[in-house]
Amino acid sequence: MLPTLPEILDIYTEKKLPSTVVEHSIAVAYVAVSIAKCIISSQGLTLDIQALTAGGLLHDVEKFQPNHAARAAELVTRLGYSSLAPMIATHMDLVFHEYDPLNESAILYLADKICKGSKFVTLEKRLEESIQTYGDLSRIRGRFSTAFAIREKVLELVDIEYVPLKELIMWKIIKKYTMRGRLYEL
Repeated sequence: MLPTLPEILDIYTEKKLPSTVVEHSIAVAYVAVSIAKCIISSQGLTLDIQALTAGGLLHDVEKFQPNHAARAAELVTRLGYSSLAPMIATHMDLVFHEYDPLNESAILYLADKICKGSKFVTLEKRLEESIQTYGDLSRIRGRFSTAFAIREKVLELVDIEYVPLKELIMWKIIKKYTMRGRLYEL
């Protein structure tokens, strides 16, 4: 079972989420769904768009709590939306290798790293800003290494010619920097 939009809005109200978290969550859901739709149209893979939407909208519902990803996963499980728990629980830390198939958890993970607040940014810029803010921690580099691996897999699967015009800016941000170590720009 997945939450409806009114149920998600009720959760936002109950948790007293500030507009910045809500705006970020909407951006993450948008990016995740956009990536998934392009993968589906390019490759015919089966991805759950409704679950990605709900997961994106709820991934930071416990943002101001310690271990917010696990806490948000526990909350959605308690509310009866346990199918969302795995992708929400791993949106901060996910094990992903280049041979792993893309799934909703990987797509949500990447979308969350591409969205800084409600703006789209490159992974390279997010990594640089994270290092400036928190220091050059192995945990940060590990998270971004995962995001880069997922991005590479997405770029292998998506034919940019079939990306809707309204989403082209987002895809330019995703593709701008490197693909297998080479400079790659649209």
